[in-house]
Amino acid sequence: MKSADATMAAPKTLREPLLSTDETRARRLEEACYFIHDAMDGVMRAHPRHTKFARLAYSLDLALVPWLPLVALAYLAVTIFEEPLWCVRARQAGHGELCSSPLYPSFQIPILPLPLNLAAEAACLGVLSIDALLLLVSQGAAAFFGSARQRSVVALLVLAIADLVYAYTTPTEWWRAAPYIRAALMVAHSPAVQQELAVGRRIVPHFAAVAALIVIFVAFAAWTATLLFLPSSPEGEILPDF
Repeated sequence: MKSADATMAAPKTLREPLLSTDETRARRLEEACYFIHDAMDGVMRAHPRHTKFARLAYSLDLALVPWLPLVALAYLAVTIFEEPLWCVRARQAGHGELCSSPLYPSFQIPILPLPLNLAAEAACLGVLSIDALLLLVSQGAAAFFGSARQRSVVALLVLAIADLVYAYTTPTEWWRAAPYIRAALMVAHSPAVQQELAVGRRIVPHFAAVAALIVIFVAFAAWTATLLFLPSSPEGEILPDF
């Protein structure tokens, strides 16, 4: 007579041997939790490897994800409140405060001092870099760099850090690529902006025919005006731009 333990241990279905160990059951349950979490958030994420540090990095990154759009937005907002680099270089060269001169009209908004501006940039880049590092640890190098989006984010972060170091260590540099990099990082970390861009991309082909018709109409009207209103005519003297 078979014992009760032997009866309970016997597989009842073809799939049960796959769940025969506690480790396998734990992995299956963990993967199910990841999929449920992704479904509740409405996104598809790359799940971590089955290691302790990978799972820890994944958990930390999930806690950081809701804050990334705000950090990227703050990094972009630095562009509004930072002093233009050409103003700094002009002052260092002894040309005075050109940004405050009436020759260069500007909005009277608060300007971040250079140390505070550097701290704000470094803090935002640090948070975004930590997110990329956590994803690298949780997914592994092959899976991480297999994503085009993640490769793009890493490239933008490297460019942003290089631009930051070059701008603050080179006294002759008057131009920065940071505003454009900040905008790209904002798009990369904001699902809402990505959805809006996707909608715009779907609309553009349908709008292209109408836009082309408008351009042709304006060009035809301008060409007709150049034929009818010669420079010597009264209309041509009033509207010499024709």
